[in-house]
Amino acid sequence: MRNSEVGKKSNLNNYLFPIYYWGFTFLNPIVSNAGHYSTIILLVFALIIFISWFFLILKKGALNKAVFVSFGFLLILLFDMLFRKNSQSYNYIYRYAYTGLLTILFVSVIDDSKQTLKLFSILSTCAFMLFFYDPFIDYAIFGDYMGYGFNLVLPSFIGMSVGFAHFKKKVLVLPLIVCLFMILVYANRSSFLAATVFILLYLLVMHKKKRKILGALIFIVLLMFVMFEQLVYLTMELLLKLEVSTYAITQFLRLMQNGNPAEFFSGRFTIWENAWNMFLLKPIFGHGVGYFHSVYESYPHNLFLDVLVTYGILGFIAIGTLIFLSLRKLIKYKKANRLLGLVFFCLWFPKLLFSVHFIGDMGFWAFIAYIFLYLKINPKEINLEEQNVA
Repeated sequence: MRNSEVGKKSNLNNYLFPIYYWGFTFLNPIVSNAGHYSTIILLVFALIIFISWFFLILKKGALNKAVFVSFGFLLILLFDMLFRKNSQSYNYIYRYAYTGLLTILFVSVIDDSKQTLKLFSILSTCAFMLFFYDPFIDYAIFGDYMGYGFNLVLPSFIGMSVGFAHFKKKVLVLPLIVCLFMILVYANRSSFLAATVFILLYLLVMHKKKRKILGALIFIVLLMFVMFEQLVYLTMELLLKLEVSTYAITQFLRLMQNGNPAEFFSGRFTIWENAWNMFLLKPIFGHGVGYFHSVYESYPHNLFLDVLVTYGILGFIAIGTLIFLSLRKLIKYKKANRLLGLVFFCLWFPKLLFSVHFIGDMGFWAFIAYIFLYLKINPKEINLEEQNVA
C-alpha cells in the first residue's frame, strides 16, 4: 500500500508543467470577473504549484541545472532595472517571473515525457471543449483573436494532436478538425502557421518512414497556395452569408485585393526597421529589457530582433546557443522524449517570429529548460534503435 502511494506521489513532478500551463486558461473566466482579486487568485495558484515543486526538490535532494539558468536570467533582468531602467522594466520582470522562471522550474523536474504529454493532451482537450465558443461571445474570455489563438486553440490543437497521433485516441479527430477551423477563421495568422508547422514537423521528425504521407501533405499545402485566392473568396462569401466577420480572413482578402505584403503584415515592416536601427545604436550589449517597448509602446514582433535590441550580439549568441542545444537534444531523443521537445518547440515557433516577446512566452522557456532534462528512456526504444543500426 505504501509503495503504491509513493508511486503516485512521484508522478506529480511530471504533472506540474501541464497543470501550470493550462491553469491560467481554466482560471481565466474567474479572473476576468474578479476585479482587484484577480492578481491574488493567480498568485495563490502559482504559489500552490511552486510549493509542490519545492517539496519535490527537497525530497529529491538535488537541483536541475535549468534552475540556475532561470534565476540567472532573473538576476540579469534585475541588473537592467537597476542600471538601465525604463518605464517597462518592472512589467517585463513581473511577466518573466510567472511565464519564464516558474515555467523553467516546473519543466526542470520532468523525467517521464509520456506522463507529461498525456496530461497536457487531456487538459488541452478539456480547455478546447470548455472555451472554443469564445469568438461567438465577442472574445469575452480571451480578450481578442490573438489571445484566443495563442492561449487556447493553438496549444489545444497541439495537445489534441498528441492525443490523436501518439496516444491513438481516434475520438479526437472531430475536435481536431473543428479546432483547426477555429484557428483559421477566428484566430490570428501566426497560430494557423504554427499549427501547420507542427503537423509537418511531427510527420518529419516522428515518422521518418512515412515519406509518402509527408509528401502528400506538402502537395496539399502547395495546392492550397495555388488556389489560395479562390479559397479566400469562397470562404469570405460563405462567412458573409452567415453574417460572420473575422480578422484573419479579412487580412488575407486585403492581400489578395491590394497585393501589398506590408499591409498583410500589419505594419511589422516598420516595427522591424525601427528595431534594427535601434540595435545598430548599441550592437554589443543592447539597450536592456523593455527599452524598445518603452520607446515605441510595442515589442519588436520578432524573436531575433527582440534579442538583438535587448541584449545585443552577446545576448543573441547566448540565446542562439541555448536554442541550438535544445534542438540537438530533440533530434537525439526518441519517441515520447522527442515529442515533448517538439511540443515545446511549436508552442513558441514560429509565432515568436511575428508576434509576442520571448521573455513572456511559456513555450519558449519550456524549450530552453528541455536542454537540461534527464528523461527516462524506454528499453524497447533502445532495442529498436540497435536493430535499425544493425
